[in-house]
Amino acid sequence: MRILFGLILSSFFAFQANALQRTLITCNDCNEQGKQAAVTLYASVNQGPPNAEYVVMDFKNANFSIYSVRKSGNTNPFEQFDISQDRVQPQRGGGYVDVTRHRALQNQKELESYLFQAQSELSQITNQFNGSLIKLPASSNFKSVADAYTVSKDVFLDVVTHYLQSENTSLVYEIKKAQAMLAELSSNVSVSLSSVIAAVAVHLNRDITATVEFSDGTKLKIKIKIVEDLSTGFELQIVDMRLPTLASGKLMPREVIELMGLHLTEKDLNLDSFERFLRKINEVKLIPKEVPDGKACIRDIICNQEGTVCYITDCD
Repeated sequence: MRILFGLILSSFFAFQANALQRTLITCNDCNEQGKQAAVTLYASVNQGPPNAEYVVMDFKNANFSIYSVRKSGNTNPFEQFDISQDRVQPQRGGGYVDVTRHRALQNQKELESYLFQAQSELSQITNQFNGSLIKLPASSNFKSVADAYTVSKDVFLDVVTHYLQSENTSLVYEIKKAQAMLAELSSNVSVSLSSVIAAVAVHLNRDITATVEFSDGTKLKIKIKIVEDLSTGFELQIVDMRLPTLASGKLMPREVIELMGLHLTEKDLNLDSFERFLRKINEVKLIPKEVPDGKACIRDIICNQEGTVCYITDCD
């Protein structure tokens, strides 16, 4: 069987070990032949010691295998490899790579169950937010979706991330529980915990979307992920936001072209928040609008047909 170098590396990820640890290689739904081929090719590329050990983890099937590698001579990774024999021999290059699979550990099934359970725990954490509605309290400084676009994107995403974590204290427990299982696994197979956490975070990298609702009824779509944090391990994080909508369900205007002929009232969104947002748009001039004596004051914002001038009624 011949396997092209580029094809194999596109399906596998490796996390470099230090001198006292094995190197972790990850895959999804790979059989024994595929695992050995990945180890062979990685060992050929790596300019490390001639004798080394590797752990290949298959995240889809929640299993792993451990291998010893001995190589000699010039192993050229840019050749095709013939892995039909026990010794994997490059067609050209003059070197060879011996790959030997270790016997299963006595507690291998238990360790593989940790890999399965940890992934399940983390998937459940993100799944519970998929399609969910997250309501920010009236006490929040962010009264409206307009406030989210007035500050920098990173500031708002950090605020919502912190709110999610503080309001869902069980999340911290579940994350730590999953991390403890992976710590036990990594310790038993002699790979770094950080490499396993990074690999799981990559494996769980998929779009989870939720809706944030503000106290004025406006809304915003957000994307949630489980990410790797170098100091704390796993972390739930808001990584993107989009589709800001008014209480009526219409998109919030964000550019001059969307302000043309615009008329908004407090039924649409918090006008104080929207006024602060408009002041960020340099092309727009804001002019206070007076209310004639004897007429009821209705707070609103009306923009001209060019969207360059907006009149703001202030009832204070």
